[in-house]
Amino acid sequence: MYLLGGRGYAYTDPWSYGDCSCSLSATCIEQSSMFRYSNGRVLYSVPGMYTGCYIVESLLQSNLQCFYNQTCINKVVSYFVTHPLMNTTALNNSLPSQFLPNSTLKEVINEIMVEQFIPSIIYNSYYNACQPTECTYTYQTKNSIIYIVTTLIGLLGGLITVLKLIVPPVVMFIRKEKERSRPDIAILLLYTSLINVTQTVNVNAPTMTKYLDLYSTYSQALTCPCKQVSISYNTFISIEYTFHQICTSVFISQDWIDYLSKSYGSNGVHMHDFRDTSPFTFQALSTLCDLINQTVSIRLSQFNSSQYVSASVTSSDVFKSQAQSLIDQFRLSATNDFLLSLTTIRNTTQSNALFSGLQTNYYFITQNDTKWPDPYPVAYGNCTCSYSPKCIAQSGIYNYPDPTILFSVPGIYIGCYVIESLLQSDLRCFYNQTCIDQLQAHFLSTSLMNITTLDESLLGKLRKKLNN
Repeated sequence: MYLLGGRGYAYTDPWSYGDCSCSLSATCIEQSSMFRYSNGRVLYSVPGMYTGCYIVESLLQSNLQCFYNQTCINKVVSYFVTHPLMNTTALNNSLPSQFLPNSTLKEVINEIMVEQFIPSIIYNSYYNACQPTECTYTYQTKNSIIYIVTTLIGLLGGLITVLKLIVPPVVMFIRKEKERSRPDIAILLLYTSLINVTQTVNVNAPTMTKYLDLYSTYSQALTCPCKQVSISYNTFISIEYTFHQICTSVFISQDWIDYLSKSYGSNGVHMHDFRDTSPFTFQALSTLCDLINQTVSIRLSQFNSSQYVSASVTSSDVFKSQAQSLIDQFRLSATNDFLLSLTTIRNTTQSNALFSGLQTNYYFITQNDTKWPDPYPVAYGNCTCSYSPKCIAQSGIYNYPDPTILFSVPGIYIGCYVIESLLQSDLRCFYNQTCIDQLQAHFLSTSLMNITTLDESLLGKLRKKLNN
């Protein structure tokens, strides 16, 4: 960015690093160095460190070799004007590592910066949790000589003893059999009638109604094996979803965004005027709606194809509880996936120190003695964009070139970055027809767009559904 022809206009040209231009590639880099400001002479080049079009791109191509070397660190620190100097110790190169000192940070990050995973398998813990009640085993062997001799002796001696004991009672039993037959039969009948026996009943192809009836009576003893053990979630769970009405409203349509971009015609406006910044605000909102839709759609597809595994029919109460847990897990995972994507976008934007084309985080002032403009951070109240990307101020319509605010748009904010101010904004104005009419009153469009407010009654219905 530079001042052209002595006029107060700043122009931008792509920066080049060697033969690589940032207009053609975002990965252009050159050695990071300490310079003498007055003449641009290189005082010291930091080994392994690079600068480039974007901070993240150059960082990924850098390595940490300088930070394994105390001499290199001391050399770098010697150019700092901070007092007292920070006591910095080099990284320990003797520690075991899968990475080399000259491994690029991209290589390190590709391994999620983990040197190694150390799993621990503790069999004792497994066995204690298992708590087996009985163990049975068999094996093949031959009888020993001692067992054979003992068995033969037992058979010979035992046969004589058995005959002496059995013959007399048998003779007496035969004599009395006729007298005792009737009481024995009565006792047998009485015993048979009093004892409990187990009987198994099989019900072939029971309907769900029959199953529920049987379960209500024999819940502890009823077992119904499933013919199909693995069942897709979408067979028994149907998830339908609706987004916030803003994601299907006119306010994220291209017509509305075009309408906003033409709202001040060819007239000049304040750089923080709602009419100038709002097209980008609603573009960002439209993008968020698309990202949410894609995230939920992908997650739902994965959910529907997941399998529920059960060897036998699960009772209705247990099944409903498990299904609700699966649904809650789906909602949580879809939310976390989206928030992870959003956090990545925000962190990447902030870590690259990107300059906003709307000059909402930095503006440039050219000095009289140079054509090169100097960047200055924008302040919103007591918050400065050089310290926090979340600084915001009320968005409004300005009486350009006078900085007087003619109308403050309720709930809408402007800040260092469009995404950060959008996340802190709300939609109260767009539920109110009067607010929309007041806003459009400051538009210079030849034909005003017919805008319908968001339906506030849907909020109550949504809250009721969530509470239920």
